[in-house]
Amino acid sequence: MVIPNRLQTQDHLLAFGVSVDTCYFFCIDVAEMVVGTWRQELDWTILKLKGKSLLIAILKLAWNAYLCVIWRQRNKRYFGASFLTEGAIMVHIKELVQARLRGSLINRADPVNASVCASWDIIG
Repeated sequence: MVIPNRLQTQDHLLAFGVSVDTCYFFCIDVAEMVVGTWRQELDWTILKLKGKSLLIAILKLAWNAYLCVIWRQRNKRYFGASFLTEGAIMVHIKELVQARLRGSLINRADPVNASVCASWDIIG
């Protein structure tokens, strides 16, 4: 949903000639350059996040949490509500991933899995 040109938001309003503020909320004074960045991130995600390893699962969960949290922060800024700092956003993303994996069976004998679980404070 947060992929540019997928929602009837500023992108669509601009396409119809409606005058809107083209300043994006996370990239002040930059308009269309942000769209290219999103496209690059999406392309990288589609290309790299394949497989069923624990690391890939965590990266997929983190990507989805990132999109959700960033979109919420965008809406908070848009509607004038208070919003989180970058550090708080990272903590929130980590908490979402931890919550999703809580209680999952994880092969901790695998050194990569053990390292990833330690890095993300995942209790399995």
